Amino acid sequence: MDAVDRSQLELLSVQLNGKLDRLSDKVDAVVKSQDFFAADHEKRVRSLEKWKFALPASAVLVIAAFLGGKAG
Repeated sequence: MDAVDRSQLELLSVQLNGKLDRLSDKVDAVVKSQDFFAADHEKRVRSLEKWKFALPASAVLVIAAFLGGKAG
């Protein structure tokens, strides 16, 4: 292998490493944004579930208190 081939291989290696570093940074950015989205989504779903279970229970308690006041 002569010096020109070796220098070309080294240049290609440096270029490839640079591209891999940029791709790695892009993947890290996508993963970070997905983690943020998943955490936000989980928080929103949990807050909706709290209301979904609290409203029917509250309605039943209001009706029971109203009927209990009328009966007595």
